[in-house]
Amino acid sequence: MKVLPLLSGMVSTLIMAGEGQPFNTATFENKSNDVSALMADYQWQNRVLLVFAPDAEHGALAEQSANLSGMGADLGARDLVVWQLVDQEPAVVNGAIAPDLTSQLFYDHFSIGNGEFTVILLGKDGTEKLKQAQPVTADGLFSLIDAMPMRQREMRERGN
Repeated sequence: MKVLPLLSGMVSTLIMAGEGQPFNTATFENKSNDVSALMADYQWQNRVLLVFAPDAEHGALAEQSANLSGMGADLGARDLVVWQLVDQEPAVVNGAIAPDLTSQLFYDHFSIGNGEFTVILLGKDGTEKLKQAQPVTADGLFSLIDAMPMRQREMRERGN
């Protein structure tokens, strides 16, 4: 399995910055077949970036990883959790493999074709804020998030 190396630089930066949320298997207990319940656990706490790729060597997946590499503090400041969902592989959450959580459940839930690359951003309210078939740049992602009313309030409260 070559899932981890592609996002490892970005995710290790996120976790090393102390801003990332390490994988916690307790979060997924009794929910391994219910994507809605899994995503509900993040609602009002985190934004979620779902990165779908047909295989671990897909060029767009490598580009997405490069776009976010070294951005750990920025991702953490925006309370962003990154899910990597490679077709026919276990899900990867902030760099940790979730062995009992198949990516196919997410492909079905979000209506993603198995051969497609797709990036989806879910806001803290759980709604889809972005869905596109090409990698998102860090600037584009951060600009979109920073324009959200909830993020505006967070920046005021945190003094950013």
